[in-house]
Amino acid sequence: DAWMARAKLLEHRNPRTFEGVLPAFERAVALDPRNAEVHHQYGAALRGLHQYDAALRAYRRAKTSE
Repeated sequence: DAWMARAKLLEHRNPRTFEGVLPAFERAVALDPRNAEVHHQYGAALRGLHQYDAALRAYRRAKTSE
């Protein structure tokens, strides 16, 4: 949860570039791969960066992680 929180804070700190956001989410996923909320928030960040295919995969993973 700490890495997910860090990613969300970085989203607000760097709203145009999302600098550091994806690595923080990737770390959160690596540490807790069954956490549906992490996958959901990661998908939202990917969508914000217009990485729609990757976002869809993250959303699907969130659904199967519940």
